[in-house]
Amino acid sequence: MMYCCLAWAMPSPRTGKLMPSAPRAVPLVPPTAFLAAGTLAVSIAPAEAGDLKEDFIALPEASLYFHNHSTGTAPEHGSDALVDFFLSAEYLRQWRLLSEVVVGGEERDLERLMVGHIDSDGNLIWGGRYHTALGQWNFKFHHGAYLQTTIHRPGIIEWEDEGGVIPAHATGVSVDGQREINSRALGYSVGLGLGPELGNQGKLVAYDLLNAGARQHDVALIGELTSHARDNPFDDTGVFAGYITIPSQAVDIHRVQQTVVGAFINQTLDAVLWRATLFYVADALTFNGGGERSESFTYAYLQPEYVYNAIWTYYGRWERSFGVGNNIYLKQIPSFVTERILIGTRYQLRVNQALKVELANMEQYGQHFLSAEAQWSASLP
Repeated sequence: MMYCCLAWAMPSPRTGKLMPSAPRAVPLVPPTAFLAAGTLAVSIAPAEAGDLKEDFIALPEASLYFHNHSTGTAPEHGSDALVDFFLSAEYLRQWRLLSEVVVGGEERDLERLMVGHIDSDGNLIWGGRYHTALGQWNFKFHHGAYLQTTIHRPGIIEWEDEGGVIPAHATGVSVDGQREINSRALGYSVGLGLGPELGNQGKLVAYDLLNAGARQHDVALIGELTSHARDNPFDDTGVFAGYITIPSQAVDIHRVQQTVVGAFINQTLDAVLWRATLFYVADALTFNGGGERSESFTYAYLQPEYVYNAIWTYYGRWERSFGVGNNIYLKQIPSFVTERILIGTRYQLRVNQALKVELANMEQYGQHFLSAEAQWSASLP
């Protein structure tokens, strides 16, 4: 259940096992890591040859961008660079360990940190900080841009510190599993943990394992059901839902009760992979003065990807939100991309390096602007 454009192997964030990619994709999804206790248990346990398997991957990226005018805190042109360090381990075929750390500029974030155990029914039970199941993107990709075809994620599911308006991370317990019924494989995931806080600096703030207790966090209950043919996991469909209580430090807002429901589909037609997802988000705001307000909006995106050959992939994406005009919650997160139309191409430099170029017409910070961006990304070694 994950995607990339190369035929190479990589640890799945859902299972921790090395899995080969399909022509379009490589497995990678939620929670990853070694909790302190889990790390210690694995490191001190006596291991015979073959008992312990480890994989470490670094995913660097560097981008140049140009806007036709400055937007928010971003100037008309600039650059960004980061490295995503991804570690997975397997012990005695029953224990999983996954970790993801992002370093770049002023960013030093422990994005995911989890230990997992496979029970007698084949379910993976995870504990730690994981990616939520809201929308397909979180489970199919991660913080390293190399695995995804595009440079940017759809606006609604951007990371919390980059304009996302629904939780991308939670910290607690999740259960993932799959059952086969006739020719279909049915997958499921449910997580119960601590969701984000609405900060006073225009963004959601996920629970920080390295600075626990610094902010207020409340319960996030999120689940997903998926279906695909047993012999083709890349053309799949799914539904997801979440109920999240978001404490707030924003002016005048005490709390946000957020409900998210949606569905997605991936379908290959005539050599074109079509990705589509629909979100419905309802927010119940409680104000510091005691008042309340209910509001909602809808968000959709459609992304075609055409693999011309092993070197070139051409793609586009249409994404748009509906009913956001007077949305008080969204006004607290001005970096949220409310709409965007983009076209782009991905050029495979080597088996583990890619160059992407995108042109976009988008709305962010309450204004329309044009954007051009180029990005180099890789998977090392």
